[in-house]
Amino acid sequence: MKIFNGKKAAEKILLDLERKIKKEKRKPTLSVISVNGDQASDLFIKNKKKAAKKVGIKVNHYRFEKSVREEWIIKKRKDLNTDSTVNGIIVQLPLPKGFNTGKVINEINPRKDVDGFHKKTYFSSPLISAISIALKDSTKNLKTKKIIALVN
Repeated sequence: MKIFNGKKAAEKILLDLERKIKKEKRKPTLSVISVNGDQASDLFIKNKKKAAKKVGIKVNHYRFEKSVREEWIIKKRKDLNTDSTVNGIIVQLPLPKGFNTGKVINEINPRKDVDGFHKKTYFSSPLISAISIALKDSTKNLKTKKIIALVN
């Protein structure tokens, strides 16, 4: 059995991205919207910020309290959609109970939807991309095989 080394693949992807970004005149900016209260989400955001810093991407993190109204999240998302200095937007899930997640996510500008959730997004879902890279690394015919993806 061949085990795919995801960390090694991620390092290669980040190195390639860093090289591309260094050639750009303007440093890309990623905006993250999150609502306090979810430890797993906080860790995920921390890792995103770390990777972004490593490759030269500026990150703006807009953290809202759990008591925030959905309208405030939507207003922030709309502001970021029209902000020409913002290249990418992530709304960190899960959102609080009672929020219309689809409404919040589906109206992100498809050119800025770096999570790949919007049906007209210009980006591939990071999870699907990772699985695709792992499958390409495999030398076996996988038509009759099953795959397990562990995310930690």
